[in-house]
Amino acid sequence: MAEAKTYLNNRLKGEHADAYAAGGFHPVYLGDVLGGRYQVFRKLGKGSQCTVWLARDKKVPTRRYQALKVYSARSSEDMQKVVNSLERRSSHPGEGHVELPFDSFTIQGPRGNHLCAVVEPLGCPIVQLEEAAYEKRVENGGGQGAVPGDPWSVVFAKRACRQALVALDYLHQRCIAHRDIAGRNICFALQYDLSASDENEIMTSVWPEEKRPEEEARSDQVGLSATTEAKSEQLSDLDSESESSSESDDDEPPPQWRLDLDECEKRIAEQWAAYEPGDAAAKPLSDAWNKANFWNSREDIELLQRKDGNPLGPDEIRYTVAPAGLSTGFNLGTVADPERAENFRLVMTDLGFSCPFEECGKRPIPTVVDYMAPESLLGLPDVPAKSDIFSLGLWFWEVVMLRGLVVDAGFQQPRGRVLQYLARRLGPVPASLRAHWGPDADQFVDAGSGRPLDTPDEDEEEYGDDDFPRGDIWFHARKRRPLDMSDEDMGAFVHLIQRMLQWEPERRPPTEELLQDEWFRRMSGLT
Repeated sequence: MAEAKTYLNNRLKGEHADAYAAGGFHPVYLGDVLGGRYQVFRKLGKGSQCTVWLARDKKVPTRRYQALKVYSARSSEDMQKVVNSLERRSSHPGEGHVELPFDSFTIQGPRGNHLCAVVEPLGCPIVQLEEAAYEKRVENGGGQGAVPGDPWSVVFAKRACRQALVALDYLHQRCIAHRDIAGRNICFALQYDLSASDENEIMTSVWPEEKRPEEEARSDQVGLSATTEAKSEQLSDLDSESESSSESDDDEPPPQWRLDLDECEKRIAEQWAAYEPGDAAAKPLSDAWNKANFWNSREDIELLQRKDGNPLGPDEIRYTVAPAGLSTGFNLGTVADPERAENFRLVMTDLGFSCPFEECGKRPIPTVVDYMAPESLLGLPDVPAKSDIFSLGLWFWEVVMLRGLVVDAGFQQPRGRVLQYLARRLGPVPASLRAHWGPDADQFVDAGSGRPLDTPDEDEEEYGDDDFPRGDIWFHARKRRPLDMSDEDMGAFVHLIQRMLQWEPERRPPTEELLQDEWFRRMSGLT
């Protein structure tokens, strides 16, 4: 609740934009031309390291769109080293599965220089398809595993795993560690030619529903306005508290956050009333066209106020744009069809935490525990290449079984609990690692053997003794495998995962050896 109130107050005072700039991000607005040639007209995404924009290349005679990753001033110097190591100059098959820059340049911002990498526009991350497939599985009554009619196929999953491994091999061959491997950072290449659509057609999908032609309001759109959803949740929480308060004391004056909210919404309504929409039929990327799309996308735009309280004029409006990703053109119906499931390409993205092997001990790692290797969970420096192998193994399991081996993606657990779950799946924690575990280790594993303690976890009553928290890797493999996965194929897969998820980093095979694993040799057509 405190966070929601702070968010609203900062939005009212204009501190949201100041905080964004203080974090080292370059302010980018619709219609900006970056690098003297790339005109921005849509925001595709944002993260802790960069913002991603869709732009038209104005220096080519034919229509061509590129994605621009504008890195924060804090991360630009480190990211430049990675970009310099990943120029498109090899025949390695992984080159088509890593987000490589076509071009890069530096732009000057209020907080320093910002690297801008020009990359391929991509579709949704594979985790979105995983989540949709799992929800479909639950709807069909298969929450614990696949059932007849399940949309997930091992043909698709195996090809997805191999493409990601080929991508990682490309990085490791260049002595670059990814360090943030996760389903959210592995995206689909577009299944259609984006250049066949003009900017109006591309932008129509992010206009408010009531402004869009009915035939364009497609239900398969992905990546819509995470910011808007978050704001809606915050306001919902605030409304709930307001209703509760009003029931307890009808005479109590409105709380300050409610007054702030009302004032904020009033000012924003006044700004929109003073901001005339442009001509949506105008020449794409003209001033009138940019203004029209700004207006028609207003539900996904947050206007920022001046600190002195005066309204901003049309020429000085400051705003942030909610990200709206591109539709991939690849759906669950395609995945479920073994013949069609072969026709896709995945790209490993988000290299913001990547670094040369020799610098891995100096750079921070992501704080999300979902795919962390044991050495990272224990606060030890990640081991170049080997920590990536462990993270990729956890993702392999997730993309095949549609559920995490240790914790579900996005479901945060204490690091000690994650290590305990790993011990249940993989075997006892070795003494070499146990020595680096703090005093809380005795809550999770036996001090002598490193085996997980059998004391009931607070969440195991909900799951049941034979469900998610308990059971070794074979138990979970039998319970969750796809319908079209044979016993022999399952055995080969589990063996592969056990090789990748070794406790000691030095025992994990390198990428080139994993590419020759039996599980991958059992498929026709390797890419």
